[in-house]
Amino acid sequence: MERFTYTPDYGPQLEVTPRVRKAQFGDGYSQRRA
Repeated sequence: MERFTYTPDYGPQLEVTPRVRKAQFGDGYSQRRA
């Protein structure tokens, strides 16, 4: 993961990162089809 110098960008990205990771682990193949 690249280090972001933007404070506001770092906050929201952290929320999206775990969400995508969880989807890939659980419904990774399902999300790819969507």
